[in-house]
Amino acid sequence: SAELARGTVMSRVDKRTIINTQWAVITALSTEFLVHLDMERRLLWVVVLEGIVQVEAAGRRVKVRAGEQTWVQRGQPPESPRPATRAAVGDLFPPLDELTNGLLQDADVLEAPAEDLPPEVKLKVDLGEPAPVVGVVVIAEAEDDHGIRGIVISIDGQVVKKCEDSPCVYKTAFEKSGTHVFAAMVEDTAGQRGQAERSLHIVTKELRPSLSLSQNTDEVIAGDCPGPHTVLIKASVRGAPEQVERVILRYRWEDVPEQQVEMEPVDAQTFVAEIGPFDYCCQQTAIVYIVEVLDRSGKTLVDGGGKVLLTFCLG
Repeated sequence: SAELARGTVMSRVDKRTIINTQWAVITALSTEFLVHLDMERRLLWVVVLEGIVQVEAAGRRVKVRAGEQTWVQRGQPPESPRPATRAAVGDLFPPLDELTNGLLQDADVLEAPAEDLPPEVKLKVDLGEPAPVVGVVVIAEAEDDHGIRGIVISIDGQVVKKCEDSPCVYKTAFEKSGTHVFAAMVEDTAGQRGQAERSLHIVTKELRPSLSLSQNTDEVIAGDCPGPHTVLIKASVRGAPEQVERVILRYRWEDVPEQQVEMEPVDAQTFVAEIGPFDYCCQQTAIVYIVEVLDRSGKTLVDGGGKVLLTFCLG
């Protein structure tokens, strides 16, 4: 064993060797390593070139392997081993030529830092089946040799999701057909960026409305007899209610000219119209009616029809 009070030691040993300092114990076996003790700043620095060195202080013990370094502040446990590079230790310790009066250079002990490659990101866009609303799942997976700082997903130039880790997932849906640009950007811990982009045409399946009709009676009376003298017709529109602008009811019987009324909305999907009483004095006949559902341009989205018996009665 040996005592180190201050200064820098570069050692190569082939047997168990213990170096004691005021606040840390360094144990080495068949290894080459550097120890620097800065009493003014109360810092101990250990760099291992070959083998394994054990550093123990403040109740903590760490193993430093070849190509790694650690340092200990007086009264504190050793830092977890870091790569033996100048970038990893920074300016915590001066260059080795200053510490050894030119006998050693940083390059003699510290490894040159590996090239920091820019991050890579893979972008995947999963589309649901064509439907009135198409579901979309955007997945961005990023990789970097030193770690990522964050991922950003954007659609058509607008940021929609930010993540700190990979993968980054965003779910959305589209109600209209169209081409959209999906992009993912990743930034690593050194500020370098990588990006991926995809342009996809999304096709939605137009939902055509359906129409069901009902009425409050199957027979309406013209004359003085008891019974219904008007008929209430209800139209129920299902699917794509935002396309519906107007619902028109047209009806006629015998030689009477066709008449038209606009059905009143009860809600976005239900429309009603009451027709009658009827001026009629002949044999039983049928009132035939047609309901048309129109869009904003006046185009018929869907139509349907029905009939009601019309009976004359003198009382």
